[in-house]
Amino acid sequence: MPEQDAPPIGGIVVSSHQSEYLLTPEVVLFEPSPADIHRGGSAAPAGKPGTRLIFLNTPLTTAEQRDLEALHQAVEKEQVLSKLGDSAFPYWVRIHALRILQQSKGRYDKAIAMMLTHLELRVKKIPVMENTILQDLKDGFVYFHGRDRSCRPVVVLRFDRISRFSSDVDRAFKVMFFVFEFAVRHLMVPGRVENWVCLIDLKNSAATISALRICKDIGRLLEEVFCGRNFCTKIFHLPWIIRAVVMAFIPEDKKSKVEFVSESDIPGVMRKLCEPHQLEQQYGGTAPNVARGQAYPFRFFPHCRGSGSGSPHESLHSFADRKFHEGHLWDASQGAKSEWQEGAQQQALTPGASAALHACIQKRVEPCRTLERWLEIVNPAEAERRKESKCPGSDRLKEEITADKTPQPKDVASTVSGASTYEAGCVSTSETEWAEKDVNLKALTKASAVEESFANAVKTDSKKAADLAWKNDLDDNDLKPTDYQEPIPEVTLNRSGAATQTCCLFCESSSTRLSL
Repeated sequence: MPEQDAPPIGGIVVSSHQSEYLLTPEVVLFEPSPADIHRGGSAAPAGKPGTRLIFLNTPLTTAEQRDLEALHQAVEKEQVLSKLGDSAFPYWVRIHALRILQQSKGRYDKAIAMMLTHLELRVKKIPVMENTILQDLKDGFVYFHGRDRSCRPVVVLRFDRISRFSSDVDRAFKVMFFVFEFAVRHLMVPGRVENWVCLIDLKNSAATISALRICKDIGRLLEEVFCGRNFCTKIFHLPWIIRAVVMAFIPEDKKSKVEFVSESDIPGVMRKLCEPHQLEQQYGGTAPNVARGQAYPFRFFPHCRGSGSGSPHESLHSFADRKFHEGHLWDASQGAKSEWQEGAQQQALTPGASAALHACIQKRVEPCRTLERWLEIVNPAEAERRKESKCPGSDRLKEEITADKTPQPKDVASTVSGASTYEAGCVSTSETEWAEKDVNLKALTKASAVEESFANAVKTDSKKAADLAWKNDLDDNDLKPTDYQEPIPEVTLNRSGAATQTCCLFCESSSTRLSL
């Protein structure tokens, strides 16, 4: 695949069924507070390190726009990322440009070096096929489990499970890349949820040479490829005698995000971030601990914001394509604005972002605050189908749709491959069986070409078939391994109170008071 065609997110091919709560309405409709958008609740003063957490589908500050313009000028003078004289950021790094710039603390030479790291560690290594590392994913060296109260997914790194990679550090890197890329492609919502919470469990871990190399790779992935994604890090079971030594190696500006938590303090610390049912029992929650061999598909649950955060509807990931999760960086630099202005109008924007975009383009863009509106934007065909199913006389249509549904038993003791399943909806079968069973479902017509080609790849290990599945993902016919889902009643998730939104360079430096 030519490098210029590589997508900025979605460098993986997934075949397993995923949790029925992978991407619920409360997540796609979450409206971030100022503290969710900027660390500390406000943008950093000019000349100070950036504090931004939400980068996409949102207005940028005047200082950020100036920095982006300067980075374009730096790119124009180099010849690796683009041709000499071309200031445009490559497509595969375009939406990450401000994250990289913030991570490099405004150093344009370092930002360009980080873009080249993206090229080397990500673009040249994709796609990564799930079926090539499936058992490693299940073993749970690194996995996602639940979300915090701001809908950020929680990633767990278990260093007691690192021994299987002692002779194959490259395989460990591949697993880590898949997990983080999965999050960016399927768990994040641009402009609303763009970060994760990281838990590092050092219990019974062995300080081997391979473990140290893997730690270094994790650090490089998080600092250079997936930079700007980590909201905070909690480290458990680190012997107190070496904490001071470890702290000495953590940069000063990162220390506020890292917390060493004693075993007795884990429940109190974690319950400040998450609802108990989102956490494993060993981390202060009420969910069952994740045993080796049962970490994937990842476990997600309803009501991450609390019991009053809406009905526990199933995941919407089957209706969300790559463009939805990609979002746009509102870069106002010369020549850059035209690349995202039209697409931004087709995004499910928060009220604050909608008002800012209206001020920019002088065209009203309706904000997205209900599931009905979300479907109209993201999947118009599904929105229309649901409207028809609610109309008088639509019972016959509903019966025809239901007749095509292949039920998936919830109380399955084991999958075809012998791995145990999770009762909350993480149903997993072999890739081939799933593809053969579901390709004919009318509900998956859009994805059938992808599923069929992936089934061929699994059966024959054909590179050509795998490439076809990957190409279809680039064409937005994403592989969506999920059962047909019944119509979901409209849910409206509202917030009370007011928030202050600082507009971007488009509106100079004015402020708009928004009632949310």
